[in-house]
Amino acid sequence: MDAGIFNIYEYTLSDDLKIKVFDEMTEEWLEAFWALAKFKHPTHQISFHSAKALASLKYIESIEGKN
Repeated sequence: MDAGIFNIYEYTLSDDLKIKVFDEMTEEWLEAFWALAKFKHPTHQISFHSAKALASLKYIESIEGKN
């Protein structure tokens, strides 16, 4: 199995962004979970859908994972 690459970013919270947060399990959370569960590999992804959202990220480094 190939080792993965981990990209590390710093996130700056912005009040100008619309952020969906699930504080507890709800039907909406469950639907989002099952949509992600269809992937072949585990994923803990955060989705940034606009240039304004991408501007809240600062690239720090990439690290190669080890098997």
